[in-house]
Amino acid sequence: MYKFVYGDIFTQNTNVIVMPANPKPVIGNGIDKEIYKRAGAEELLKARQEIGELKYGEVKVTPAFNYDANYIFHCASPKWIDGKHDEKELLAKCYRDSIELAKQMGSRIIFFPLLSSGMQGFQYDLAKDIAEEVCKDYEEDNSIDIRIFLRKRLSSGNRYDRKSLEFYIETHTYPDNIEEIYKQYLSFMKNMPEDHEISMNAEIMRLQVENKRKEQEQINAVKKKAEKRKNSSAVDYIVYQYCRMQYKSLSDFSFNETDDEFPSFEDLYEKYKERCNLKNDSKVAERCNLNRDTISRAKKATRGISRDTLFALSLGLRLSWEEAEEFFISCDKAIYTDYQLTEAEKRRENVFRFCLKRGVYDIAEINEYLFDSNMLILGNNAVA
Repeated sequence: MYKFVYGDIFTQNTNVIVMPANPKPVIGNGIDKEIYKRAGAEELLKARQEIGELKYGEVKVTPAFNYDANYIFHCASPKWIDGKHDEKELLAKCYRDSIELAKQMGSRIIFFPLLSSGMQGFQYDLAKDIAEEVCKDYEEDNSIDIRIFLRKRLSSGNRYDRKSLEFYIETHTYPDNIEEIYKQYLSFMKNMPEDHEISMNAEIMRLQVENKRKEQEQINAVKKKAEKRKNSSAVDYIVYQYCRMQYKSLSDFSFNETDDEFPSFEDLYEKYKERCNLKNDSKVAERCNLNRDTISRAKKATRGISRDTLFALSLGLRLSWEEAEEFFISCDKAIYTDYQLTEAEKRRENVFRFCLKRGVYDIAEINEYLFDSNMLILGNNAVA
C-alpha cells in the first residue's frame, strides 16, 4: 500500500527513511542535513564515506544510528536535463529499488521525500506522477507501507514556477573557467562509452557555457556604457561598484566615489519600511525572518551586514532589482558578486536573485523551497 502525505517527514516513526543523497559522500542542507543531525553526523558520514560515490539511480543502505528508524537509504536521484537522458527511468528506479530493498530487509514502512523535485530540476507534477506510477505496483501489497511526503510547492503563476527557478540556478552557477572545463570534458567523452551521467554532465556544461557567453556580452555592454559616463549619478555609481567588485581590476574607470552623494543604508531602510507600512523594526524582522537585534546591529554597522541579511531585507521589504542593487551598494557590497562564494553558496544566492528579478517575495515559501532542495533557509532561524 502507499499514500502521499502533506506534512513533516520527521514527525512520524518509520523503519526506513530515504535520503536524497549527493552522489559524493558529503553533508548537504535541508532534508539531508536534518537526517545527518538527527542520526549523528559523525557516525553517519563515516558510514556514507565507506560506501563511496553513488551513480544516479543507485541506492545504498546504512544504519540509522540515533535517527528514529532502522535504516537510512542513501538515494542519488537524477537531475533533469531535457527528458532524453533516461531521467524518468532513473527516478523510477530510485523508488523501485528502495522499496524492493526495504522488503528484502524485512522493513514494513518506508518514507520518501518527493525525490528530484528540488534542485534536481524535475517539475513537481512530473516527479509526483513518476513516484505514483511506481507505487501503484505495490497498491495491493500489504507487506510494505510506502509514504511519500509532500510539501507546499512554489506557485505557478505568470511570474515564476519551480522549473524556471531551477533552470535559472543551474545555468547561472558555474566556475570561471567553465569553457576550458567543457572543452576538456568533450575530449574525455570521445574515449568513453555512452553513459547517462557523462552525457548529462556534458549537457549541463553546454548550457552553462552558453549562458556565460550571453552574460559576458551584457558585461561588455555595461563596461562600454560605463566608460562613456563620468558623472556621479546613482546609476553610474551602481555600474562602477558592480564592475569594481565583480572584476577586481578596473584601472580605466574614473568615477567620483563621494559617498555623501548616495543614500545610506539607514536612509534606504527607513524609506522602504515606510513604503511597506511597517511601523517598527519588529514588524520588519517578522516579515524578513530576522531577529530585531539583527536589524539594530545592521543599522549601527552597515559595513558588517551579512549578504544573507541584505537578501532577507530586500525580499521582505519588496524591493525591485534596481532597489536591491542600491541597498547592497549602501553597505559596500554588490548583489552580483559571487567570486568568493562556494558553488553551493552561488546556487543558493541565485535563488534570491531569481526571486528579486521576478518579484517573488514570500520568504516562508522561498524557505520551503530551500529546505526541500537541501539548502540553508534564509533568516536567523537558519541556524541549527
